[in-house]
Amino acid sequence: MTAHKAARGPQGHHTPDEQAPALQVTGDRYELRFCAARRFVELRMHGEWDMALFERFSQDYLAACERIAALGGATHMLIDARDYGIQPREVAEGFPALIAASPRLPEQRTASVVPSLVNRIQARAGGDLVNVRYFRTAQDATDWLFSDEA
Repeated sequence: MTAHKAARGPQGHHTPDEQAPALQVTGDRYELRFCAARRFVELRMHGEWDMALFERFSQDYLAACERIAALGGATHMLIDARDYGIQPREVAEGFPALIAASPRLPEQRTASVVPSLVNRIQARAGGDLVNVRYFRTAQDATDWLFSDEA
C-alpha cells in the first residue's frame, strides 16, 4: 500500500542536518522524499520488482513529480538502489519510458547509487534522459551532488 504524507520531522535514516521532507511517498519496495528547503529528492528502491509493483511505483512517481513541481521543483536527486535487485527485463525496460513521461523537474544533478555492474547497466538504460552519474556509495553520491563540480 502506498502512503502519501507531509512529514513532521526527520525519520529513519535522515542525517541530523537534513530538513523535514515536504513530501514523502512510501510503497512496498520504495520510498521517495522531497525536501523543499534543499530542493532535494531522495528515492530509495529495494528488492525485486514485478510489473504490478512497477505500475504502482509509476503512478506514485508521476504524482510525486507533479507535487514537487508545484512546491518549487528540485535541483538535486539521489537514487539509492544499493538494495535494489537485478530486475526482470520488462521492469528494467519500463524506466526509460517512465522518465520520458515524467513532468520534467529542473534537476541540476542526479546521482544514482548502484551495487553492481549489472545494476549499473540496467540503470543506464534511462540515463541518457537525465543528468546522472553513478556511484557505489551513498556518501560519494551525496558529496558529488552538493559539490561545486560541474
